[in-house]
Amino acid sequence: MRMEIKYLPYLEEYKSEFLSLVHNLYNEDPDGEIMTDEKIVSTIDFLSENPKNGEIILFQEMGIILGYSILIYYWSNEFGGQIIFVDELYLKSDYRNKNIGTNYLHYLFSKKVDNFKAVFLEVFPSNKRAFDFYIKNGFVKSESNYLKRVL
Repeated sequence: MRMEIKYLPYLEEYKSEFLSLVHNLYNEDPDGEIMTDEKIVSTIDFLSENPKNGEIILFQEMGIILGYSILIYYWSNEFGGQIIFVDELYLKSDYRNKNIGTNYLHYLFSKKVDNFKAVFLEVFPSNKRAFDFYIKNGFVKSESNYLKRVL
């Protein structure tokens, strides 16, 4: 049976479910920063007020939210144009290994990247499953080192 996934912009009616999904991601992949409702709501508010900076996409089938992605847009001098940074991509465990993530990436590459030069993302070394998924879908390991300083 073929799934008919819709990619919807974030809708306020799904706020509580979205909060839950984000917390699930951070519980399953604990190497990142500690996640709070305040951070999630700040992201919702910022992207709602600044759509040129990115968006939240909900994956839905037959009224059920299966997962989400947060995309951040920024300019890169190195690449000579705008970049999409996949800040987060998450599917509920029951919907993994059904090509939903792969189909979303194909959607992203074909529908969203018209004016973009590259797609970047970050994967923690401990998350081999996600790393392998992205490699399988055409991403390559960057030669640069990703550094951070939390303020």
